[in-house]
Amino acid sequence: MKKIFSLFLLCCCMLAGRAQDLKQSTLSISIDKPYFSLETSKAFTKQQAATAGSTADLLYDETAFGKDIEKNFYNLSDKSGKAAGMVTDKPVKIAGLSWDKDTWDKCKTVADLKRMTTNITNNSFSFFASIANNSTGEIDYPCFIVQLDNGKRAVIFVSKANEHEILIAIKIAP
Repeated sequence: MKKIFSLFLLCCCMLAGRAQDLKQSTLSISIDKPYFSLETSKAFTKQQAATAGSTADLLYDETAFGKDIEKNFYNLSDKSGKAAGMVTDKPVKIAGLSWDKDTWDKCKTVADLKRMTTNITNNSFSFFASIANNSTGEIDYPCFIVQLDNGKRAVIFVSKANEHEILIAIKIAP
């Protein structure tokens, strides 16, 4: 009986010790398809995002101010005025992270995400986050954390694809 109990206990410890991997995907976002969903990894036009079945979470916006190019993510709230007609009553929240690519690469499991972002509280989030604000449009801030309305958290890493397009890598708890 002790052997069976010990074997059962060992199996439970092995299963509990195995961390759940984050779901990973990449997505190309452009000014033509600026709305996107983190959970489905799909980009949408404004018309597609306006449909009842849309799962859009964030909006990518690129604006020129004189010689400067400003690139931002906005949630679908009415705080910015950017998501007019797309406003949801439970918008996601976003915040910038000071992670570099090496830190991003180390975040592989749900446990890693929790451990690496434990200092980020609900008060840390906002309705928008800046990707770039300079004369070249080069990415200034590549990493972000997002909290969905269901409490799930995701991290995004941004890289440039071409002039009016960005490539985002997404890691989200399953």
